[in-house]
Amino acid sequence: MIPTGAQVEEEPYAKPRWAKALGVSTSGYYSWLQERDSRINRKDELRPFVIQVFKEGRGVYGAERICGILRSRGIRASFTVVSNVMKEEKLASRHMRRKQRSLTDSSAARDDSYKNLVRGLEITERFQGEFVIISDEMVR
Repeated sequence: MIPTGAQVEEEPYAKPRWAKALGVSTSGYYSWLQERDSRINRKDELRPFVIQVFKEGRGVYGAERICGILRSRGIRASFTVVSNVMKEEKLASRHMRRKQRSLTDSSAARDDSYKNLVRGLEITERFQGEFVIISDEMVR
């Protein structure tokens, strides 16, 4: 049988036993228990600010940047709390990625006079494809 909250409080030694089993001091457990409600309230107070800054950043800002912006505005915020709020609200930053430039002969980028020095090259040896292009010559 799993004890309910009322049953646990009735037992005089239940909390000290749990504290000892978890490897924390009894006084540390009680202070954590008293501060728990205030931590939850602070997180709930921070939630609208996190959402507002996320929207201001058009979904690009991550937890670290949002935390920095909130601190610059005078709002006390930790990375962990901001990250947890973002997870709870299902806010995921989308990072701007650079587009990779094409490494192949693009017909849109070059005219017909461009020579493709790789086209038709048959690789028969190891490291044969490693070369440097200097003007129109292949140098190994």
